[in-house]
Amino acid sequence: MTYFIPKGKKIVPANIADLLTPLSLAYWICDDGKYVDSGGLRFCTNSYSIQDVTRLTDILVTRYGLICTIQKAQKGQHLILISKKSMDELRSIVKPYIVPSMLHKIHL
Repeated sequence: MTYFIPKGKKIVPANIADLLTPLSLAYWICDDGKYVDSGGLRFCTNSYSIQDVTRLTDILVTRYGLICTIQKAQKGQHLILISKKSMDELRSIVKPYIVPSMLHKIHL
């Protein structure tokens, strides 16, 4: 999506809180989400700045009430982890928007 990649560098737009609806959250999971063995879900946000990752995490916490942490990845990059404790809530938010072939992303 070129809207998020001006001048070839990924960014999170300033109005992301308006854009991160349950539908767009489901799309994000299908694209960059990964169910992890610990029972949670990891977003591959490696290409974003720590400021952008923090902004996304804050929205997931405040808007959706999810328990999230930021994990360090390789080379100073960061990932978002949604806790196993929040997976039932996450599933209730996004399941209506996820096609059956992608339900494995939320461990269904």
